[in-house]
Amino acid sequence: MAVHQSHGNFMKLWIEIKDGSPINHPYTQQSLFTKHPDWDFINKGVPPQYEEFKRVQRPHHGTYEYIDEDKGVEYKKVDGLWQDVWTLKQFTPEQKALRQQQVKDWWNKNVGWDSWVFNADKNEYEPPKPYPNTAIHHVWDESKVEWVPGLLQDGPI
Repeated sequence: MAVHQSHGNFMKLWIEIKDGSPINHPYTQQSLFTKHPDWDFINKGVPPQYEEFKRVQRPHHGTYEYIDEDKGVEYKKVDGLWQDVWTLKQFTPEQKALRQQQVKDWWNKNVGWDSWVFNADKNEYEPPKPYPNTAIHHVWDESKVEWVPGLLQDGPI
């Protein structure tokens, strides 16, 4: 039996619930068919111990935040639907200062262009002039303090 229900672009998922808590990981509908070969899915739907599950992609995090790997992904019910819940943590002031110093040290050792300015909000160096919006590849020429058409020393990007 090949029944596929879509949840957006993804197959519908189900998670087993016992005493109000999820058990194990979500199942595809096909996996439920295999796990419960004698269950009448056509007339009864999914077994009653399963509830629909929504897969949530791992979020992109900001410059000074990270995914709490101690928690990993948790399965929680949000607005009546079980789903992945990711916990983002903010850097402490000490972590933020350390990360900024690491970027500055790397820059000074490997690049060191004096005209570029450190942007603390993005934790990166920025050129005094924006990169040209053309189809031609440009490289930074510190002696001219501008972008010039050309290739990197090691070849094209």
